[in-house]
Amino acid sequence: MASYFGMNNFGVSSMFSNQNTNNSMYGLYSLFSEYKSIQTGSYHKLLKAYYAKADTSDSKESKSTSNKKTGTTAETNSEWKTAASNISSLKSAAKALTSGEYTEEKRSDVEKNIADFVSAYNSTIKSTSQVISNTLSRRTDWMTRITSNSSKALEKVGITVNSDKTLSLDKTALSEADLSDIKSAFYGSSSYAGQVNSSANLMAQVAARGGSSTTSSLYTSQGSYNTLSSSSMYDYLF
Repeated sequence: MASYFGMNNFGVSSMFSNQNTNNSMYGLYSLFSEYKSIQTGSYHKLLKAYYAKADTSDSKESKSTSNKKTGTTAETNSEWKTAASNISSLKSAAKALTSGEYTEEKRSDVEKNIADFVSAYNSTIKSTSQVISNTLSRRTDWMTRITSNSSKALEKVGITVNSDKTLSLDKTALSEADLSDIKSAFYGSSSYAGQVNSSANLMAQVAARGGSSTTSSLYTSQGSYNTLSSSSMYDYLF
């Protein structure tokens, strides 16, 4: 009979036969041990203690997570409300400028309206940056591009576009500016103020929904196409 490394087939067979026997005996011993622990009730006590500890841990984690989510939701809602309020103020200020009377007699009113516009514009820029919304971010960027393209016209009336996209108003330069330049920048729907008003209206639509467009998707959780309104489709494009 052939042998390998000094061990014949019989030796190998015997070795594995002994190992299988030992494993079987150990398995029977373990089985009887578990059965005995079930009979005495110790197994039940161990399980009860384990799951009681697990339930307590899960309860604490769930409560902690719930508190975090509640705080986050409250904070997010507050940010949306602030942004919506500032956008509304910007719309009012821009609209007042597009339909104002640009005469020397009304110049003080025009200058006050411009100061209100700059203040509302800056508040809108700052508050919208605190809101997590791709749609609102895109529409805010669109408004700032309008402002950037109008920077030369704004400089003529004492308004400077800052590096953080906010505006600075030089009231002295505004008071000395040519009234025709002021009217050109702010009067009518096609003016700078008119374009900002249109942009603010689009931003207000997103703010009114409280950012719901940020959670919408082209697909449902089942993988089918989601039904989107025309305004939602517009949000994906702009």
